[in-house]
Amino acid sequence: MDVIRGLERAPNLARLQQVEDILQSQRADGSWDGDLDTSILHHVAATAMLRRGTVAGDAPVTARVEACLRRSWKNLTGKVPTGEKLLGALPHRRVLAQAGPAAEAFHEVILGDSVEVRLHPERVLAKAEAYAAGAPALSPWTVGRIAAVAAAVAGGVAATLFPGTVVALAAVAAIPAAQLVAGLTAGWTTSSYAESLIHDKVHHAEKAQREAWKQWGSVGEELKENYISHMGYHHGVTFKKDHVTQFVSEAEKQKVTDKLVKSGRQAVVDEDFGMTITWGGCARFLVAASPLQLPSLGAGLLLGGGIPYAAGFVLSSALYPLHSKVLHRYTHMTGQEMLDKAPLPVRLYLTSKMGRFITSHHFVHHDGDSRTDGPVRSGDHEVVNTNLTPPFGDWVRGTLRRPTVEQQEKMRRLRMLY
Repeated sequence: MDVIRGLERAPNLARLQQVEDILQSQRADGSWDGDLDTSILHHVAATAMLRRGTVAGDAPVTARVEACLRRSWKNLTGKVPTGEKLLGALPHRRVLAQAGPAAEAFHEVILGDSVEVRLHPERVLAKAEAYAAGAPALSPWTVGRIAAVAAAVAGGVAATLFPGTVVALAAVAAIPAAQLVAGLTAGWTTSSYAESLIHDKVHHAEKAQREAWKQWGSVGEELKENYISHMGYHHGVTFKKDHVTQFVSEAEKQKVTDKLVKSGRQAVVDEDFGMTITWGGCARFLVAASPLQLPSLGAGLLLGGGIPYAAGFVLSSALYPLHSKVLHRYTHMTGQEMLDKAPLPVRLYLTSKMGRFITSHHFVHHDGDSRTDGPVRSGDHEVVNTNLTPPFGDWVRGTLRRPTVEQQEKMRRLRMLY
């Protein structure tokens, strides 16, 4: 196991592959003894083997790697996580803060979630090798602590020098600010619930529901067209190769376009095959959600919410149609493509923790589209992660699912920013 020990001196993907190759080649004769050093580097190497499926299909070897990983967790943290948390990141404060920069960087490239490691893992590995060679390092967590302390000191100085001003400003702003927050919260929760419900019951409607629409006249026709656009084309025709490839060629795109135009569905083409919605589509959603939103808005105003409450409510109620119109397409891109094409406000949002959560959340909704048993299929299979906005609706309705390790690996291979 000298190759594994070599990870401590200069970790890189080639050495990690060597470790995996050793395990692969030693399956047949059973010569691998299953003992992994409890260092962070060895812990990360074992985690990577399981996450990337190196020993998949070989139950005895998989069991021995998992047993080693459990012992490593116990030795490093005093606890052994269960389920997929076993393959998660080590706690920074309790473990990584005590590690050397090379080990910390190697942990980041395999198990971390920074923007840099999602887009350019090779750069983080280069840093790891430089640290292992003796280059000085300033941890990003150290930089964050310095910034937090500086902000706290500045706030304390202001409160000390100008206490009357600070108190007066806080008192003046308190009531309108509370009303605004209440309006933002009420608008978001009702809009999010309506979004989840409409997405599930219209865009992924069951056959019986679609049959009932035939009795609803023009309203039923509108619902049918929404279903065909979303389920029929966005899920059923596009992104067959993977989550970030809408069409494999211009010829395929033109073939689909011609079919839609011939059948009188130019609107699907205008909405980029389900990647965006028109302003008319935004208005139709607000009308569809109004039975939930208007009572909430009215109740808040009757309780004394005032203009700040109404402003906050209207602003957050617009989140869903704006997410569908502006943000949706960028959740179907690699991280670098998103950074190259998205306008600045979208880039700032999708590189934030919440934006990256939404990207992975939507990936889970689509994962399996190319299979008949995918999670978004109607019938016997549940429809999950129906929100594009922060998923209050999915949480309430029980359709919220976090990405599995397998799904995380798919996003990693696609270089998505999740």
